[in-house]
Amino acid sequence: MSTQKYLSNMKTFQKNLLSFIDATDKSTDYYNALLQFLKDENIINNPLELKSILYIISNITNNYHHQFNYFTKIKHLINKIRSEITKNFSNITIFNIFKSNKKLLLFLIQEHIITIDKIIASKILEYSNDTNMYSAFFYPEIKPFIKKEDIDKIKRTLPINFNQNFESKRTIGKNDDKIYKIIRHDLVDDFKGLNENKTIKNFWDKINPSIFETNTFLINQRYTKIIDYVAFYGSIKIFNYMVSENVTLQSTIWPYAIHGANTEIIDILL
Repeated sequence: MSTQKYLSNMKTFQKNLLSFIDATDKSTDYYNALLQFLKDENIINNPLELKSILYIISNITNNYHHQFNYFTKIKHLINKIRSEITKNFSNITIFNIFKSNKKLLLFLIQEHIITIDKIIASKILEYSNDTNMYSAFFYPEIKPFIKKEDIDKIKRTLPINFNQNFESKRTIGKNDDKIYKIIRHDLVDDFKGLNENKTIKNFWDKINPSIFETNTFLINQRYTKIIDYVAFYGSIKIFNYMVSENVTLQSTIWPYAIHGANTEIIDILL
């Protein structure tokens, strides 16, 4: 295959995948078109091209604006080609392709597309840091394969009642603190109450980290502020309330607003 043909296939796949993710209606049509393209070009039976589309899936999951049901679509696609994935790639190769996304990794482990063993457990420990908290997030899976001193270290980072709703919180994959749930759902009256009773001291306060956070962009931003988080989730009612409270709008909000893709917030920042 020529380089030009390879690049053309990758561009077409990405275009079709984004159309499928973005579709609010006729989603099945876009999905079928995506599968037909993979079949016509025999991509899933070509290890080089298959590996490339898996990286595209991983990168889009990490960086693209998340529609409310985007991950369901990603899971559906991966399950459709799971036999080709496991046939062509080793356990560690699959891990390395998707290691940058906690939510995808959890899904792949739950679906037995990745098998946790001593090697994968050590890679998770190696990849973990104070920001992404991988070792705490995957603690139930890696516990049988790691040393006691590592177990003790991880336990110190776990929430006090981590067993309470741990699985459901991991599956949701978002910061589970009350204030951030309120922001994500744009519950402006509840947010006002937190501000008025001084639970929120400053709109520019740094958000509290959470082992349940799986959004790669948010994990990589060490100094995300409350107002950034509001812009990231496109919570326009709360954002307007902040503006009415004379919050200072700084240029650092822009990356979050772009990810949030709320045109009203972007217009306010212009």
